Amino acid sequence: MDPAILLRILRKRLVLLLLPVLNAAAITGFLAITIPPQYEATVTLRILPYSAGAPDYGTIAYFEQLANTFSKILTSDLVIDEAVRRLAIEQLPEFDIEVVPQTELMRLSVLDESAVRAQTVANTLAGLLIEQNQASFAADSEGIQPLLRDRLVALESQLNDRISQLADLQNQIPRDNERVADVERAITTLQQNYNLVLNSYNQATLSQMSRANAIRIVEPAQPPTEPVGPGPVRRVVFGSIVGLIGGIVLAFIAESRTPHFFSVQDIQSTLAAPVVAQIPHIRRYYRANVFDGDFFASETFRRMRALVQAGEESPARRIFMVTSAIPGEGKTTVATNFAAALGLSGRRVVLVEADLMSPRFERLFDTTSFAGFTELLRGHVRLSEVLAYSGIKNVSLVFAGSAAADSSDYMTPNRLSTLVDDLLGDFDVVIIDAPAVLASSDALVLAQQVQNVLWVVDMDATDRKSVMRAHDQILRVGATIIGVAVNGMLHKNDLQWIRTPSPKPTKKLISTPNDDLVKDVAGK
Repeated sequence: MDPAILLRILRKRLVLLLLPVLNAAAITGFLAITIPPQYEATVTLRILPYSAGAPDYGTIAYFEQLANTFSKILTSDLVIDEAVRRLAIEQLPEFDIEVVPQTELMRLSVLDESAVRAQTVANTLAGLLIEQNQASFAADSEGIQPLLRDRLVALESQLNDRISQLADLQNQIPRDNERVADVERAITTLQQNYNLVLNSYNQATLSQMSRANAIRIVEPAQPPTEPVGPGPVRRVVFGSIVGLIGGIVLAFIAESRTPHFFSVQDIQSTLAAPVVAQIPHIRRYYRANVFDGDFFASETFRRMRALVQAGEESPARRIFMVTSAIPGEGKTTVATNFAAALGLSGRRVVLVEADLMSPRFERLFDTTSFAGFTELLRGHVRLSEVLAYSGIKNVSLVFAGSAAADSSDYMTPNRLSTLVDDLLGDFDVVIIDAPAVLASSDALVLAQQVQNVLWVVDMDATDRKSVMRAHDQILRVGATIIGVAVNGMLHKNDLQWIRTPSPKPTKKLISTPNDDLVKDVAGK
């Protein structure tokens, strides 16, 4: 998708984009203020599995077994209860133990609101783990070592007895060599047995000492100086980023449900009609007549006049209906200034306000209306009696007239046809400011008589689905969209003139029909 279209989607959905950002920033900011910081103290432990030779698969498996055993011991009720008793606290803070990959090290980490308490708890738990391990292997060794020690004592006693017996035999005269040889052989056997038992005893003692000291503290915990995790500012920034991502997702979800237009080509393709004007934003006091000082906008309506070619001899180019899909797209402003552009070219133009539900001529021309379109439909007045002065050269007005609930009931094809013939008989061009298609069925009735429709689209006000629905209804009554005016546009490529500031125009509008053109029509 074009980056410019993406930016327009985000700008159009700015509320959906910013709301999650503000909510996320507010929530993370509140949590950062209310939740106290957490400090982490860590004890580094080393596991020393006993192995008589070089490390092998069995040693590695035994190391893993020890690591799991120590983890279970640390989380046992016995250790936790003893730690709570020694520390004189009600509950231990959160702690975790993990093996450092590719090493013989384990890390015991404690999280707490107090840095000193986190250090104390970590060192206490590490000490208890070592104590429990030593106590466990000390208990295991109580069965074997005493037996071996007793066996050594017995063998040593027997050996001493045999040695004494040998000395006595050697001192006898005559000497009994055969008995001396027997005793010497017995001493040799006892010495061998004694060495074997002594070796077993030493191995058992070494194994017990190795297993009892299989874990030790390498680096005790120190009081942490900084809290863990990001600070309040970083938390708010991170929360805002997450909210921004969520807002972008919401914006595109909303856009998929009510898609908007983001390019002129997209509008032309949807309405199957050429874009005859890309109208820039018009300042409020120039909306009744951009030719009073809004130079860029006035040039836009001059190009629109040339492209539409209104006022030709063909009746099809002498009457136009200006409408839009929904109210608020600027159709009245477009109709008024298109009429002004035609009037300045010498054509006699009448601008008819047919939007009976939402008339705007009074506010736009800063004047008071009288009888108008409603009274013409009812047949209460003649055309010459409702023509009003617009303040624009060659442009006359027909106001909506009195508002009534049943005004639309008089908008029948016969009455409209008669009114259109009267208007075309007195003016070169008739421009009807019709209601929005989706706001009133009057637009469809008018379209059947006028047929030539100038469509106004404000890409910021309407969505694609609304335009397509209104377009389908217009086509069903046989009308033709001869051109589209895209409102609120400002393309840098079209900015070929320097727009100089102009003073606010002074309006001199008269609410009675005294314009020369009106008088000429009335004379007929």
